[in-house]
Amino acid sequence: MSNKSKNKKTSEKPLNPVAKLALQRLKLIEEENARIKALQEEEERKIKEEEDAIERKKKEEEDERNNKLKIKQDKIQDKKEEGTYKTKAERQKAKINKEKLEQLKKSGLSIGENGLIINKIDKIIEDSEEDFEEEINYNFRSPIITIMGHVDTGKTKLLDKIRDTNVQEGEAGGITQQIGATFIPKDTLVIKSKLNKFNIHLPGILMIDTPGHEAFTNLRTRGSSLCDIAIIVIDIVHGLEQQTIQSINIVRDSNIKFIFALNKIDRLYGWETEENRSIQESLKENSISINEFKDRLNNITCQIMSIGLNVKLFWENDSIDDTISICPISAKTGEGICDLLSVIINTTQNRMTESITYKEELKCIIMEKTITEGIGSSIDVILINGELKKGDEISFQTNEGLNKTIIRNLLTPPPNRESRIKSEFIHHNSVKGSMGVKIVGTTLDKAIVGSQILFEETHDIIPINTFKLQDNGITVFSSTQGSLEALIQFLQNECKPPVPIANAYIGSITKKHILKIITSKIDYKEFLSILAFNIDVAQDILELAEKNSIKIISAEIIYHLFDQYIKYRDQIINERKNKYRGEVVFPCSLKILEKNIYNKKNPLIFGVTIMEGNLHINTPLAIPNLNIQLGKVIGIQLDGKDVLIAKKGTTVCIKVENNENPNITYGRQFDHKNILYSSITRKSIDILKEHFRDEATTEDAKLLIQLKKIFNII
Repeated sequence: MSNKSKNKKTSEKPLNPVAKLALQRLKLIEEENARIKALQEEEERKIKEEEDAIERKKKEEEDERNNKLKIKQDKIQDKKEEGTYKTKAERQKAKINKEKLEQLKKSGLSIGENGLIINKIDKIIEDSEEDFEEEINYNFRSPIITIMGHVDTGKTKLLDKIRDTNVQEGEAGGITQQIGATFIPKDTLVIKSKLNKFNIHLPGILMIDTPGHEAFTNLRTRGSSLCDIAIIVIDIVHGLEQQTIQSINIVRDSNIKFIFALNKIDRLYGWETEENRSIQESLKENSISINEFKDRLNNITCQIMSIGLNVKLFWENDSIDDTISICPISAKTGEGICDLLSVIINTTQNRMTESITYKEELKCIIMEKTITEGIGSSIDVILINGELKKGDEISFQTNEGLNKTIIRNLLTPPPNRESRIKSEFIHHNSVKGSMGVKIVGTTLDKAIVGSQILFEETHDIIPINTFKLQDNGITVFSSTQGSLEALIQFLQNECKPPVPIANAYIGSITKKHILKIITSKIDYKEFLSILAFNIDVAQDILELAEKNSIKIISAEIIYHLFDQYIKYRDQIINERKNKYRGEVVFPCSLKILEKNIYNKKNPLIFGVTIMEGNLHINTPLAIPNLNIQLGKVIGIQLDGKDVLIAKKGTTVCIKVENNENPNITYGRQFDHKNILYSSITRKSIDILKEHFRDEATTEDAKLLIQLKKIFNII
């Protein structure tokens, strides 16, 4: 029999019972695992279907609420247009009048037969109307609420949750970079605060969102100056941060009431979310998270107390005049937001009645200055009190004094929509405070942001701080006045060294702006630059700028713009330094070490101590009193290692080369008794001052004065 046949028979040998049993058990295990997996998948499918059903139901309920609200608002609008609309107060008055008349008729009095009786009835009705009017007509304007805090604490996210929008995700880098205003009507407050509508006496609230980035100090200050009460948002994970503390100081200095919103409680370990639940109920249902909550709350309470403030959770605060309330929230899930709004509503309408009572006297602050596509020059204002009407002549402050214009249009975003977000504006014939309004008119591009709108010129001009421009510097553009101020503030005060600015504009870059730069006398290449913040740059403008070696840097995030320009500036400066590096001479003086002479002829090699200044590689050395040019330092060694710079007080070995006069010898023309100086000239001094000023020290400047006398340089 062949080997092949033997192998075949061997391979067909039946399995022994143990192996067979093992295979059967393995098969059973695989079948059981498959069955368990199928059950798990079926369970997960059912759970997913239930979650989807719950989500659909929530969405349907939300859509139904919004639809009912829209139908109600449409009916009200139709009645207003027909002239048949009656307010709640008017309807209640009519009901009272009807009830009074019915009571008098039942008493047996005949209406119309006795004039005296009719007059009496009229008087009763009049008295009842006055009593009712006194009870329900609070004459409140909408309180103005400013939301402040550090960048990325959730300020815009909080507003998004209140108004059911998604502004935060639409912002560049998710960071607020402009000041924005949103009117929240009473109907929305009823839904979001979960208060009974009869307990809310406000027509709505006007909420102002401010940037948290450090560059926008001016916008935070401006936003706080407009408000009645502030919400300062704190990240429960990070606690007090730089701009949080700055925001606290701003409102304290302005004597403005404020509360803390302790955001991101949903990030606590084990937290189980239920959308829009009250915070006390959420904490009861999250016992696993309560210890971490208490620890983080205690840490933040201590941080706040360390800056001189008393704080308590709002439901424990029985002394709100001297203790600030803290309201824990999640801007992501909506938990605690009903409580935050309730605190705001009750605080303003119960404890700030005088300040939020509507007044006829105009109070209107310019918040931003913008160029709006399809509209042109306009200003965004916060109308606090009084009334603005289309066709009114208003006065506003400019750098040259008061200017006048006629209001061509009054525009507002729809309720629950923010002023800075592009949307279809509502046109008004008149607007009463409080409201964020866009005023359209001529010459408004000259208005000073932060100043007031006036009806007369008799008011004193309010001094407004404006930024200073230089004759020689870069050009900056921005979409709004506030962001332009932030950009200039950073470049002039935060950058080291400061970046000089020659021109500053709001709006788009045009050929006229490029031509102005081309015809200007620009000393340095880095000043042939345009920084464009949050504006679109047309392709033909980019091409014209590139053709004329003008660098345009644009970005939607302000600190990205900073970083790009600083990188570009440093690159240009380094290129220029490299060009002049061989000609610059830093001042220094050296003492030759007598015992460390290694080569007396060209190239000279000996040890020295740096007496004054710093010795740089390629520095020419001289002995002025002997009129000797010793040569150029082509090598410096410190502890046996080559270095480019030897600092004052160090001892190093140097190598000096003199190709022009190689016969100079140590011990013949000079020795260790002679002091060596860097050989400066008028040209080297000018190069040092113009291109290497940032590398020179105060001591260098003093030593340079001495060397100018030694070398007889004027």
